[in-house]
Parts: sequence; structure tokens; C-alpha cells
Amino acid sequence: MTENPTKFVKWLEQYFGPSHLEILQEKSNGILKANETVRKDIAKHYREEYRKLEQDSEYKPQSYM
Repeated sequence: MTENPTKFVKWLEQYFGPSHLEILQEKSNGILKANETVRKDIAKHYREEYRKLEQDSEYKPQSYM
């Protein structure tokens, strides 16, 4: 990745698709200010995603936002 970032980005686009990378870029530019309730919601979301992944190894986990 560090030796050739352009090549790495092209690989990411092929692996994830350009729309997924756009979403990641938007998220990386944003700031999430979380209070205790939001942190609990995030933890609950990822616990549920993990359970789904345990039941189906083909499942693609969804991001919180």
C-alpha cells in the first residue's frame, strides 16, 4: 500500500466497488460525536452484525452509518 498508493486505490475499487469507497471517503471526512446512548446503539448494531456473520459466513456486515 505505501509503496504504490495509486495501485492500492485501484485494487480497493475493484474489490469493494467505487460506490463503497465513496461512502468510506464521506465517513472519513465526518465527525461522529457520540454520547452514551449512541455508543450503546453502535455496540448493539455491531453485536447483531457479528451474530449474522456467525450464522452465515457469506454475509456482508453493514456499517453503523
